[in-house]
Amino acid sequence: MDQDTWFKADQIALFNLNIEQNLLFDESIAVLSPSFKTNNSTPPSDVIKYNEAISAITSGSLIQLHIWKKIGGFNEVFFIDEVDNEYCYRAKKMGFKIIVFNNIFIEHEIGKIKKVGYFGIFAKKNRVLHNPFRLYFMLRNYLVVRKLYQHLYKDEFKVRDKQIITTIKNNLLFGGSFIKNLSSIIRALKDVKHTKDSMFKFIKVHA
Repeated sequence: MDQDTWFKADQIALFNLNIEQNLLFDESIAVLSPSFKTNNSTPPSDVIKYNEAISAITSGSLIQLHIWKKIGGFNEVFFIDEVDNEYCYRAKKMGFKIIVFNNIFIEHEIGKIKKVGYFGIFAKKNRVLHNPFRLYFMLRNYLVVRKLYQHLYKDEFKVRDKQIITTIKNNLLFGGSFIKNLSSIIRALKDVKHTKDSMFKFIKVHA
């Protein structure tokens, strides 16, 4: 559990019940995850209890330890962002399942929500903003993971490319620290471009 994530009591009880009734003895599942409601989203209304996914948020999830050990654990090089996604991509690449429940939710806060629009008037809506420090890691780590796994999950990264572009745009235009945010973006691009093989060593060994 992260500091910005929490279960309501009825949801964690339902989480346990669903696992016991459906998936308790499936040794091929690497991650069991709830869906999540953020401070800027509407939860899905899928009637299917769970489905196999490509990735899942780590916070609130259950990890099968024998699989975690087999594939080498989490890659701590990523520090903040993409630890969960990279782990899921690697697990799926090795033939394991990522299961997400559609009828169970955790509450999850993402960044700072600010209602803003262009020139303060047009297209005014809630936008998720991050500080320059976090923006650097979001972009740098995403680009590294993209470089490693895009060829395996092309549709996934088409969606995620749009998301990271929106994140960059929102933080540059509405974050209130244009120079610092721009500096973080440029530094992330440079660090990915000039990264040494050591940054990829963990994945080359375990994937």
